[in-house]
Amino acid sequence: MTVPSGEAASAQQRRRALAVDDVPEMRLLLRSAVGALGYDVTTAADGAEAIRLLEQGGPSFDIVLTDLNMPEANGIDVLRALRTRHTSTCGILLTSFLPDDFTRQEAERLRAKILLKPFTLEQLRQLIAEGDPRSDPA
Repeated sequence: MTVPSGEAASAQQRRRALAVDDVPEMRLLLRSAVGALGYDVTTAADGAEAIRLLEQGGPSFDIVLTDLNMPEANGIDVLRALRTRHTSTCGILLTSFLPDDFTRQEAERLRAKILLKPFTLEQLRQLIAEGDPRSDPA
């Protein structure tokens, strides 16, 4: 589902985000928070759906936020699929647990940032600003 946001931005200036989480409330939160930063947000209910979206070959995303632990395909799987087609897209891995060594190494290899839940909107905004050069740091 794509939700228009940042009404002041023209269609050419809009940035696109993919938010992936198997918890509906978390998808809603991400859609709202990232949308408020000027992104058109597409959501996916699990990793498999996100991978299908990434492999469709449609318009690319400027940022992908994905939960780590999900059924069918996890956040690392999503980031791997992202990197096969979109090498410069900002990836953010969301997790409720301290990541183990493997997860940290994979996130680093895939050039993704890790954000621990619960997080503040300011922490989310800062990571997006660091990862997407087109983001508005305000």
